[in-house]
Amino acid sequence: GTNGNGGGVVKNITTMALPYFISNLCSSCTLVVTGVMRAEIFSNMCEALRDNTVALINLDLSGTTGLTEIPEEAFFSCESLESLIIPDTVTTLGENVFYACSSLISVTIPDSVTSIGEGAFYACVNLTNLVVSENNENYSVSDDGKILYNKDKTKLISCCSAVTGDITIPDSVTTIDMYAFNGCCMELVQKRNYEKTFRNEEFIRRETVDMLCNYINAALKMKGVVMSQEYVQNEAKKIVDMCYKSFLDSDYNTQLTQILPLI
Repeated sequence: GTNGNGGGVVKNITTMALPYFISNLCSSCTLVVTGVMRAEIFSNMCEALRDNTVALINLDLSGTTGLTEIPEEAFFSCESLESLIIPDTVTTLGENVFYACSSLISVTIPDSVTSIGEGAFYACVNLTNLVVSENNENYSVSDDGKILYNKDKTKLISCCSAVTGDITIPDSVTTIDMYAFNGCCMELVQKRNYEKTFRNEEFIRRETVDMLCNYINAALKMKGVVMSQEYVQNEAKKIVDMCYKSFLDSDYNTQLTQILPLI
């Protein structure tokens, strides 16, 4: 796996000391962690990562034991997390597990992982590299580490947000996950069968409404504002109706890109 940009100093540390150490870090660091990762320690570690706005932290948990699941939104808005190596005790990554980790560059997924929830890498705007163990029986990545698939590459699960330029989708792909492009604006170049579900105009429209709902909810959550989901849904639909002509219309991409920062 890769450790982001190198992470500066490398520090060996036990799970027991980890949350306190992260809370007091003032400079970029790679933390190589050993010991039993109990649920309480893991939760405290995530909180410490969320609260630290100074350091960039590369976290190697491959030497830990005991952690079997990384729950949904566990690393939500952990802006200090630059890279993560997941231990081979973990089988499940929950939904939105790395949601809005804006500094995250690289994630290494072991062969033990059998389930990755929807939107796992949503709004990870600097994500450039996904590493999956070749022995993983459920997941695989493209040769350049930019796109996550299921093992036989019939489903495209996630594309790294920091990827630029054209993306070629293999002919084997029949399904694209709802949040595969992590909220990034994508111009679809149609070269094959219009009947594919992920190229269906109604599906693209619905996907965009859902993406906007998530975007609005995240903005409200960060501001501490509570709105009903009915209100959020209606606002998202209004935005799409205002921008939307056809999913092949370039104006749709332009207008939506301009309007998102204003939410």
